[in-house]
Amino acid sequence: MRCNALVALPEIPQIYLPKLKKWMERVARDGEIRACYEASGAGYVLHRALAEWGYACDVIAPSLIPKRSGVHRKHDKRDAADMARLYRAGELVAVRIPSEADERVRDVVRCRETFQREILKSRHYILKCLARRGFVYREGTNWCTPHLKWLQQLTTDGSPLATEDRLVYREYHALLMYKLRRRRPAHGSRGSRGLRQSHRTDKESAKMATEKVSSKATRAWRRC
Repeated sequence: MRCNALVALPEIPQIYLPKLKKWMERVARDGEIRACYEASGAGYVLHRALAEWGYACDVIAPSLIPKRSGVHRKHDKRDAADMARLYRAGELVAVRIPSEADERVRDVVRCRETFQREILKSRHYILKCLARRGFVYREGTNWCTPHLKWLQQLTTDGSPLATEDRLVYREYHALLMYKLRRRRPAHGSRGSRGLRQSHRTDKESAKMATEKVSSKATRAWRRC
């Protein structure tokens, strides 16, 4: 039995999947196909397509791919050949493939985490803008209810800020309020809280998850 090792590129638009399927069918005539590609921002569309067509495919953790010392430049053909060789030898680590439902909820969690970072940035903009003009809240901790009321008062026409400073501050304040309003739908999405911890756990376990191939079929594939 002849075996083919295929390294696939994940950045394949949906419109090219039919062409890829025909090419896979043509290559499969010469022997068994096992495919792999590096995990990236392209997601798992290609993996699910190959699995649906009946081809084995693994998504590889990029940080755990063995690298030769002294090689720093990316070269698609050479990298593909090296990955195919390492994959055939069983030296690559595959990540766990989440279900489509898990992936959607993870996107909700990531969206909320993005809002948290953006809100923190806006808070820093506001505090630094006011500190440069000598306005520092001394009546309690920042971002408590009285502090928020104090910040709101600084946006009014009776604010002690100069006209130009008030214009800049209003923009910073409005940006923060917008981010807070947009965060509420993501924060309240059903299922986002329950999977937040599993999302973090999956990111940690993906680096340690080693796919130890021990089946007879796989051993035969390596020997061929």
